Amino acid sequence: MLEINVEETHDNLISLLDKVVQDNEIIIKRHGKKVARLISEDKNLSLPSLASFRASIQIKGKPMSQTVIELRDKERY
Repeated sequence: MLEINVEETHDNLISLLDKVVQDNEIIIKRHGKKVARLISEDKNLSLPSLASFRASIQIKGKPMSQTVIELRDKERY
């Protein structure tokens, strides 16, 4: 992993893109703090499945849409 500052990125973008293909990652810093990351398109960035989390959510009471409809009806009449 290569770390460079913003000025170097601006001056050397073409060569950095070639390095990204080889190294897969370049960190860009501004004033010593990480602000961006260049990664290869080939790098797999899959996220974990949230199916088990969604299944664990328990809904209590009536749907929010029903509550909004009831409140609108009360306000109108």
